[in-house]
Amino acid sequence: MKNKLFPLIAFLLAFAFILISCGKDDDDNTPTIVSVVNVTLNQADTTLGINDVLILTATILPNNATNKTVSWESSDTTVVTVANGKITAIAQGSAIITVTTQDGNKTATCAVTVDTITVTSISLNQRTVALVEGATHTLTATIFPVNATNKTVIWTSSNTNIATVTDGTITAISVGSTTIIATTQDGSKADTCSITVTMPNRCNINTPGWGSSLGIVSFATTTQRTIFNDSITQIWSDAVRTTNCNKTNFAGGSFGNFNADCRSNPDHPGDLFSWCAIIRFQDQLCPGDWRVPTRQDFIDLDIVMGGTGSNQTDSAHLVQYIGTDVNQWAGTYGGFCYLDGSLSNQGSYALYWSQADESAGHGGSLYFTSDGYVNPRDWGSKFYGFTLRCIR
Repeated sequence: MKNKLFPLIAFLLAFAFILISCGKDDDDNTPTIVSVVNVTLNQADTTLGINDVLILTATILPNNATNKTVSWESSDTTVVTVANGKITAIAQGSAIITVTTQDGNKTATCAVTVDTITVTSISLNQRTVALVEGATHTLTATIFPVNATNKTVIWTSSNTNIATVTDGTITAISVGSTTIIATTQDGSKADTCSITVTMPNRCNINTPGWGSSLGIVSFATTTQRTIFNDSITQIWSDAVRTTNCNKTNFAGGSFGNFNADCRSNPDHPGDLFSWCAIIRFQDQLCPGDWRVPTRQDFIDLDIVMGGTGSNQTDSAHLVQYIGTDVNQWAGTYGGFCYLDGSLSNQGSYALYWSQADESAGHGGSLYFTSDGYVNPRDWGSKFYGFTLRCIR
């Protein structure tokens, strides 16, 4: 009997062993859950100005935790709101930002204080502007720091009979000079711009031939020249040219008016403009944050490049104007254009308009010649055609 039971018992034991082994394999395939033990934030406290935004980053420990889902909460949403770690300052006050893990309810906090950021200074994009009667021009004020809470600017004119100003836009009223003042409401910080208004009939704008627009304006090349020293930095464009300007031959009247705004200069980049066109269309000719240079810009340029800021003859200094190395101006001897449209002194004279109003018939310019003469305070007939390079 015992001999008959032995094979059956052996079979049952082997089957049980197989079942136990299979059970162990199933246990080994069960995913391991790694629980969250802690959460931290990249900042424990911070101070923001109203409307400032800050991104908080939550770090889950251990790094291989299975469930890294977190939720965000602000203790006072009227002061600070939070969404996926992005906090936005709403109003003055304080609040606690809390991040909580879904696994284990682990938390970390950041104390946020929202306060006003006071204005430290204000800067205008221009120091001087020349306008003709009836013309308008817009100044841009930059507040520092850029995240100041109250950026309100109060605009005033020292003489509203000469020019008025509204939200930075100047309107020229009559001939004379005035000062535009931009003052911050916060802290009463101020900056100024000197305005000169001249008579529009000095440029004979009612004479047939003047246009109402110069069309598309561009620079002859995309090259920009940065001229600087320890105290002055200037960025200059290449020469200016347009696509909608009467560039044919010109017939000057008894007083001359260039009979149009500009003419092409076939042997050199850029067009030749009358000073009157420069002033009438300076917002078009120098688009964006570029502007027509002032006489002081040319004086500063000359000083930065080693000159005296006045007329001089120095061939070595002239190299700074025509050279193309870093911190050289890369000017060209474009010559100029007479009242009848004829070209003169190309290859030997360089004349560049400024916005300086020298007299009824003359505008300020920069002038240099191939024999070494340089004068950043020069002038020329308002109705001759000179080259224009813009500055910013």
